[in-house]
Formats: sequence, C-alpha cells, structure tokens
Amino acid sequence: MELLSKSVFSVALICFTSFILYLFNRFYVRPQRLRSKLRSQGLRGPSPSFLLGNIPDFVKFQPKDIKALTKDGKARHDWARFTFPLFEHWSSQYDGEFWAHQRKTIAPEFYADKVKNLVHIMLDSAKKLINTWETEIEKQSGTANIKVDKDLHSFASIVISETLFGHSNSKVINELQARFKCLERAMKTPILVGGIPGLWYVPMKSNIEKWILKKEIHSRIMHIVNEHSSKVEVLQSIINGAKMSALGPAAVEQLIVDNCKHVYPAGLESTANTAAWTLMLLTTHPEWQDRAHAEVAELCGESLPDAAMLSKIKVLTTVIQEALRLYPPGPFIARETLEDMKFGDLEIPKCVGVWVAMMPLHHDPELWGPDPSKFNPERFANDIGSACKMPQAYIPFDNGPHICAGQLFAML
Repeated sequence: MELLSKSVFSVALICFTSFILYLFNRFYVRPQRLRSKLRSQGLRGPSPSFLLGNIPDFVKFQPKDIKALTKDGKARHDWARFTFPLFEHWSSQYDGEFWAHQRKTIAPEFYADKVKNLVHIMLDSAKKLINTWETEIEKQSGTANIKVDKDLHSFASIVISETLFGHSNSKVINELQARFKCLERAMKTPILVGGIPGLWYVPMKSNIEKWILKKEIHSRIMHIVNEHSSKVEVLQSIINGAKMSALGPAAVEQLIVDNCKHVYPAGLESTANTAAWTLMLLTTHPEWQDRAHAEVAELCGESLPDAAMLSKIKVLTTVIQEALRLYPPGPFIARETLEDMKFGDLEIPKCVGVWVAMMPLHHDPELWGPDPSKFNPERFANDIGSACKMPQAYIPFDNGPHICAGQLFAML
C-alpha cells in the first residue's frame, strides 16, 4: 500500500512538474526568445502584461512587404479563434486544407456569373428603400429627418437574407436578423478582454448571454436549412460543402451554421458601411454626384439597370473605390507567422502577430500622391494599377488568397 502511494505521488509530481515547465516555456521562455530576436534588429515594444498577453505583435510594416505577408502558406489567422469564439468553424480563422475546402465551397457562389443573377434582389430591395424615403419626405412636406445609416443596414440585411436564405419576411428570418444584431454587438467585445485565454468559458453575465445567443442563432439557422435548403443555391452549396468535409454529423451541422454566420455579418457590415460613406461623399461633392447621375442616365435611360449595364458604369465604380480607400470596411489585416519570414532587412520569427493598419496605408502620400486625404475618384479612372504606386497597398477587402470572397457582391 505504501509502495502504491509513493508511486502515485511520484507520477503526480512528475505530471505537475512537467505542467509547470510547459507553462514556463510557453509563457516566458518562448516569448522572451522571440522578443530577443526582434530586439536584436532594433524592434522594441512594451513589456508583456497579463491583459495584453505575451505574443509579440509587429505593427510597423512596409507596403512592399504586404504581398509576402498575405500569400498562402506563410501566415495564418489563428488570432481569431480566441477573439471570436462565437464562430467555431469560421473560414477566416483557418489555413491549410480545411480553409481551402471552405474557400472552394463559398467563393464560387460569389463569382461574377453567379452574382449577376442576384442583381434583381438588390434592385427590388433598393426600390423599396427609395420608395420609403420618398413617402417619408412627402409626409413631412419636402423635408425629412432620415437615418440613412440605419436604413442602409436594414437594406443590406434584406439583400443578404434573400441571397443566403431565399426570403427575408418570415417570422424565423426576422428573429434571426434580430439575433444577428445582438451578435454584432457581442463581437464588439474589446480584443483586450476577448483575447484572455479561457475567458469564454467563465460563467459571467456577458458570457451567459452569448451562450444563449449562440444556441438561438444555431436553432433558427437549422430551421431555415431544413425548410428551404433545396430552394437556395448559396445555402445548398454551404450544406454540400459541409457534408463533404469529412467531419462528424454534429460538426457538419455546426459548420453549416458557422458559414451562415460568417456570410451574414461580413456582408452586412462591408456593404452597409461602404454604401453610407459613398452617399456621404457624393452629398459633400455634388460635382461627382452630377457626373455619376449623368452616366447612369445615359446607360440606363428610364429603365432599371441590369447586370450588363452595371458592368459598364465607371464613374460610380471609381467613387466607390475611393470611398473604400478613404474609409475601408476594416481597420487592419492581421496574420500570425507560420515560419520565420524575411521582409527586406527584417527577419520576423515564427509565431509573431503581424498587423497592417489600413488607414495609414491608404493615406500614404508616397503611394497616393500629394493629396491622399482628398476625395478624388479620378485617381481610379484607369484602374487600381494607376491609382497607387503599389497596387498591393490597396487592401479594403484584404489581399492574397484570403481576399474577401464576396467583394464583387459588396461592390454591386
């Protein structure tokens, strides 16, 4: 009995010691080694803290190095796994075979030949929105206080619901839209808080609300999937892709739900915010509003535009591109290096977070000329290649293999 007790104690001591050594290496030795490599090149930063974590982040970045950072196989998106735990199989979080499978599933549904078949959905929704505004203006004798950004979010929500689920007016869809708004608020948890390992599993009030929200969204998406999957091409592709992923039944169901959660908020935010900024810029620059109106009137006349007409609209396209440059949908792109990488004279070790801020990149006079903060769609008249000295520095939809699959859909 005494021998058994000693054996158990020895095993427990070995396990405990191994665990302590693992933690010491994971949270002190390895970060210090990485920081030492960076300091040797003159790259210094604040000391590690509990809230900020111990993963070195490299923020200062040269535009010429963006292509190397974003090409496949060199860096990944693992930072998002703990930042957004509401998404278990979010395709933006992964690389490798799983990401490639996800990309092949979703991206083809937003190619040009597929998107042109969705134009009627956008037109119908836009007509309803404009009619609502006109009615409101008439009611108030020619002047109305309209919350354009709120209405544009509703417009984008309807378009995405019609595209993804086939309809936007059922009780389940309305409930789902309401919960997606809650999801949007939940995702705005500061990264300082959301990045603390294990915090997602602590049963505090905010987490309990997120757990309930996650279950409610899951149940409503699966209800729509079971009712309408055969009628909607995008949804059917997501389902087929999940079933071909070699996952178990429960994981397949979760993958379907997470892909729907990925498409919805990503499309909603980029579309609505870009539309709002574009309208604001056109309002403050009436000369460009007149030019855009004249071109649309010439191409479309009295009829509504179709996909062929939209492809010929140049002025409004340059206006949208300039709006995306001045006010990009996201504040930055982020990667974590999978291997040691070299950018010019700098050597960035494996497991270092690299962040590229879009605003400084899109407002750099060395790239965009002497007036980078000025609204000037003319710079895109001959496409992006002539607008910027380094085309890869224009990244409103990210860059490389991880570029937003729905960018054409958002532009339309």
